[in-house]
Amino acid sequence: MADSVRGSEGAEVVRRVLSRPAPLTDTEWSVLRPLLRRKALTARQPLLRAGEVCRDLAFVECGLLRYFLVGDGREFTGNFFFEESVAADYGSFVSQTAATQWVDAVEDSVVWLLGYTELQRLYASSAAWERRGRLIAEAVLAAAQRRTAALVLQDAEARYRAMVTERPKILERVPKHMIAAYLGITPEALSRLRRKLARGT
Repeated sequence: MADSVRGSEGAEVVRRVLSRPAPLTDTEWSVLRPLLRRKALTARQPLLRAGEVCRDLAFVECGLLRYFLVGDGREFTGNFFFEESVAADYGSFVSQTAATQWVDAVEDSVVWLLGYTELQRLYASSAAWERRGRLIAEAVLAAAQRRTAALVLQDAEARYRAMVTERPKILERVPKHMIAAYLGITPEALSRLRRKLARGT
């Protein structure tokens, strides 16, 4: 299932994602579409390993990906990427240096890849592409700062409540141990927290 091929109407997911800052024109899409590569992943298959260079942005057509770090024998989940989101180690992608994070599939997934070299050519081709890239980078930075602030300033219960409100898909589709790693607690602590909230205490 992990072959990489070109073509498919599923590539429209990339157009929808990149149109969020400003709609892609038909001309821009006609230039972008041939640069995209489709890749299917099976559950737990890595898209990127720590130590590799992140050479692609992965636009999720279907399925679920995550990025995580490994330390002291534990996994620390940074984020989850559902349909119509973009998965990458952005630090590695932007600098083209070794990644510190892994990116893998939580479920069987299909992604569309846009390479670093191809993206740089798009940026160089027009001011519109440069602006689109800047807006996307700003959104990624803002999201990363919110995530860091939550881990530092909120306790586990506050993070759990925010997740339930803002990202209910995580509860529906992510295994318990990965949810715990995302919240920065152990699976046992997550079970105790859920029992406490179920009792309303």
